[in-house]
Amino acid sequence: NPESPFFIRPRFDLELFAWLWKFAAACNHKRMLQSVRALVRLSQASIELYDELIPKEQLDCGYERRGSFLLYRTPKGLEGGLKEARLLHENGITHRSMTGSEIHEMEPVIRPDITGGLFFEHDAFMNPAEFVGALAERLRHKDAKVQEQTEVLGIEIDSGKIKRIRTSQGDYKAQQVVLAAGSWSSPLAGALPFKLPVLPAKG
Repeated sequence: NPESPFFIRPRFDLELFAWLWKFAAACNHKRMLQSVRALVRLSQASIELYDELIPKEQLDCGYERRGSFLLYRTPKGLEGGLKEARLLHENGITHRSMTGSEIHEMEPVIRPDITGGLFFEHDAFMNPAEFVGALAERLRHKDAKVQEQTEVLGIEIDSGKIKRIRTSQGDYKAQQVVLAAGSWSSPLAGALPFKLPVLPAKG
């Protein structure tokens, strides 16, 4: 269903079949717990770094640590949410279970006719676009060069190390390279001595 929260376009593709096989093999309780613990540590470390970086560099991006809600319209939905929240709680993410009226009293813009929800008081939020823009501007102020509208065409390897990055604006040499291109990371990493099991999907 293309309108579902998660969608992979069906096609005859050996790479897709290999990915689906690995995906199915990873769908077990042990791997799920490993992933939860890793993601919890990542999110906690990220918040600590944002708490340090944003005031230090005076980045205007609407960053606030006022917590977040997960809201549920039905008792069944709330039951499922509580089950997931208990797993998070066991791994260091605390929450408070609240009724619909309690949530509406705390945040009047939320409709009072919901069944209930969960409040994660240590959560933070920001405007991602404003954060990236403010960060880029701060880097320029520190004499860093932000190269926009530049397509990465390939990565050249020599003796197991990255020799240069080929782009539509010329070649670059670097001491360190961070590859963070989402679903485009796999084809870009083709020359590297490992394979990234990343494919494009919705969700």
